[in-house]
Amino acid sequence: MLCVMFLTFVMTQAVSLFIRDTTEFVGLTNIIHTKLITSVDVLSGNEPLSLNLSRAITFAGLLLFALWLFCLKCAGAALSYEEESTVQKSIHKTDTQAPRLSTEDISALRRARMPSQNK
Repeated sequence: MLCVMFLTFVMTQAVSLFIRDTTEFVGLTNIIHTKLITSVDVLSGNEPLSLNLSRAITFAGLLLFALWLFCLKCAGAALSYEEESTVQKSIHKTDTQAPRLSTEDISALRRARMPSQNK
């Protein structure tokens, strides 16, 4: 579980750094800053909402990335639950199984406890 959580963290950081470095390399930092201010204005009600192709693609990309992270965390939780369940089943199985005695041992025990019927 810790490995999956660590992998999620590392992948998120790697993707974030990649996106940041790519935008700086291409020179989109000022454009993104302007778009962020425009988004804040739209959310605060100062500017009307206009959905264009660029915003739709950005929103879809962010939504897919968030969905991917959620699925990765759910998969980690499922693997952790399955591992814990397997461990619990094996512990329960070993607790409930009594050691098997051979027929000779049972016969000897019966003779030792019931001497009156050994005639």
